[in-house]
Amino acid sequence: MDIASWDVILSVIPEPLKTYLTEAISDADKVIELRIRRGQNAQIFTLNRRFFLDEQYGFHADEAFCAKLLDRAAQRSLFSVQHQMANGFICLAGGVRVGIAGGFLHGEEGICPVTSFCFRAPHAILGAADKLMQRLFPNGELQSTLVISPPGMGKTTLLRDMARCASYMGKNVSIIDERGEFSGWRQGETAFDLGPCTDIFYDIDPAHGIMLCIRSLAPELIVCDEIGRATDAEALREAARCGVCVFASAHAKDVSDLYARPMLRACIQEQLFSHIIVLENRGRIRKIIETEGMQCGCSG
Repeated sequence: MDIASWDVILSVIPEPLKTYLTEAISDADKVIELRIRRGQNAQIFTLNRRFFLDEQYGFHADEAFCAKLLDRAAQRSLFSVQHQMANGFICLAGGVRVGIAGGFLHGEEGICPVTSFCFRAPHAILGAADKLMQRLFPNGELQSTLVISPPGMGKTTLLRDMARCASYMGKNVSIIDERGEFSGWRQGETAFDLGPCTDIFYDIDPAHGIMLCIRSLAPELIVCDEIGRATDAEALREAARCGVCVFASAHAKDVSDLYARPMLRACIQEQLFSHIIVLENRGRIRKIIETEGMQCGCSG
């Protein structure tokens, strides 16, 4: 997490926890996540370890603290983030995402009361995809590619840099940014270098966004993070029928996990992706699989 993202997070944390975190964390650039749960100490995840805020501070988030934190994260306008809350998150500046949990209001837009907060900040590693892009597409002809790993392993970071590389290759790139963390979208500005030939649809689900891109932007590449809904498959088919490449990611430990999810299994069987990139910890590429000739039930 870069210092700017950490500052964004601290800006919404009420006292006294804000001061405690400032005192306890000397290497904010190594922080990956901050979790705050009602009745518990704050939990910090860094590159090397996970730990709870030292008991010496004697702090536990109570109901009033959680309510104040929610109000500040929503910039004192819960109505303005109602749609996001109904999907389990709130977006802050710079693409910082706050995952939330609590009582889900059935038939309404939102979660109340919110009892858990998970702060995650996106980060860019310029050049992370350079060698990969040269290896997969040496002639500059892109092919649809799926990046998979369990949560928190660097899918989004790699996918973001793949999009940047394609844009600097001169390809017209359309990004579907459902939660704002991919581009760091905020009031029309992005927090990351996504290249000179990139268009962004923000706050829209992948299936709807893919169809809009095809109809209105004539993309050569569409990029969307975390596919998996039943509606995504038909949108991917339409992209393939229109000759548009797609870079996407999905949660899965290996190819066998993809086959356990009907929508993703269909994508593989229909060869909607030419390559599958399997990541392990911190964005390290474990293997690259060509889907041509793969059979259902393959263990990967």
